[in-house]
Amino acid sequence: MPGFYPHNPIGFIQVMALLMKTNATANPGTDVDTMQAGIHQYIQMMHLDTLFYEHTIKQPTFDTIAAEIIRSQDVTLLLGFWYIEEVIPVGPGQWLVSWRRTGGHYVTVAGVNEQEGLIGISDPDADNFEMGICSGVLRGLNHIHPTGHNDGVSGSHDIYDIGVPPCSPGGLWELEHAYWHSPYLLSRYMNQNGGMFMVTLPWSCPQIEPMVGAIYTEIEAAVIVSPRQPIPCAYKPGDINGDDVVIGGDVTYGVRYFKGIGSQPPDSCWNDSTQNWLYAAGDVNGNCEFRGSDITFLVAYFKSIQPALKWCRWTPPLVLPPAINRDGDKAVEPMKIIPSQSK
Repeated sequence: MPGFYPHNPIGFIQVMALLMKTNATANPGTDVDTMQAGIHQYIQMMHLDTLFYEHTIKQPTFDTIAAEIIRSQDVTLLLGFWYIEEVIPVGPGQWLVSWRRTGGHYVTVAGVNEQEGLIGISDPDADNFEMGICSGVLRGLNHIHPTGHNDGVSGSHDIYDIGVPPCSPGGLWELEHAYWHSPYLLSRYMNQNGGMFMVTLPWSCPQIEPMVGAIYTEIEAAVIVSPRQPIPCAYKPGDINGDDVVIGGDVTYGVRYFKGIGSQPPDSCWNDSTQNWLYAAGDVNGNCEFRGSDITFLVAYFKSIQPALKWCRWTPPLVLPPAINRDGDKAVEPMKIIPSQSK
């Protein structure tokens, strides 16, 4: 393990800040694109890219975030603060609004309630539930001052309503609470995490009139770190030629393929850990590759030297076959297939 992990959190933060180019771009803070690149680089540097991957979603829907949380993913949200600078009437109930994106702030998602439209966040800069500003859940009682959230164990989970549709152009939904409409946010996060810029657009919230000075907090992006998932695939282990039976002909088919005088196997499955296709039916030794050693393994299985066929744990078969005929003319016991622990 490198020196910054796991007992040197400050060193770890410094390494991540370097990889994410924090405070090294045109604007203070961290741009979401450089954050994405930094996390991806770190995962590769630690040789974890077969287990985890990072993906960033610009302007995600609330349903998307809820689905990711239900899958137990690590989700960081970029909040954008949008300020109305000018309102120009252009017709009855119609306005042209000049918006200023004043800055941004990152929080992590602690949980969601899809039915009631609620989200819980862990804010590295504020423990609003602990301070009595909102509802939530307090984690840990090992501090008696607001800066205790610097200890990750003690950060409160602050719960807010979501607003859909949003009024500002920053995202597809917003945090709906007086705190997230406060002028305090403008100075606190001025020019941070994505910078400041202006845009002029027609007003999109017919239920209310736009007001100069109004502030909205939108979800601009989600940075998600996910474990790579096994993806079930339609094939029968050992059925290299794809004729739905596992017999000696599959050995012949595989040998001809490796000698370059036969066709490739018809069944291929996506291996999420390697980001490549795998001839999964031929990977009978379960090492997530299709090689000559699989032909040897299959022959050994037909000779009852190997007790069972295996499969790559990243590409499990959709359905386990109830039985296999080892020699083409004898009924035998139900086929035993066990997942490999390789890779």
